Amino acid sequence: MYQKIIRVILVSIFWATLVQGGEEVEITSRYFESDDAKKTSVFTQDVVITKGLDKLTADRAVVTTDGAGKAEKFEFFGNPVVFTIKMDINQTYHGKALRIEYYPKTRTYHLYQAAYIEQVEQKRKVFGEEIHIDQEHKRARVIGSKEAPARFVFPADDARSSKESTKR
Repeated sequence: MYQKIIRVILVSIFWATLVQGGEEVEITSRYFESDDAKKTSVFTQDVVITKGLDKLTADRAVVTTDGAGKAEKFEFFGNPVVFTIKMDINQTYHGKALRIEYYPKTRTYHLYQAAYIEQVEQKRKVFGEEIHIDQEHKRARVIGSKEAPARFVFPADDARSSKESTKR
């Protein structure tokens, strides 16, 4: 029994470290359940995931793995899911949504329901019902609704510098 629990924990640590680029990932929650047949690990209640300076909090996290134990899909659910990601020295992102999906193989993120991302240093904010980010191809798409249209908010200085660069 203990060997199976240890194996599940080691597999979870392995996929988390492998997917997240070698840095140590820590996942804490009140409950953890793993199902080898379904290839899922489910973390519920007070879920906190940290990696270096990055942090995500959620009510529930589901990790689906492939046959080799590598993570295929991360799903986060919350009211809302909240995250902070530090990409580079001057690139910190805060965001939230009611549901977030991440696909490590394609490096794509999908934020659903009341989605929001802010690039902190540049004070740029994006709001939408859905936000889709493709890191590999450096593309983003924001989908709004009639009640909550897609919005992009940025400092007026950005608009002026953009107009000046097109005059040159």
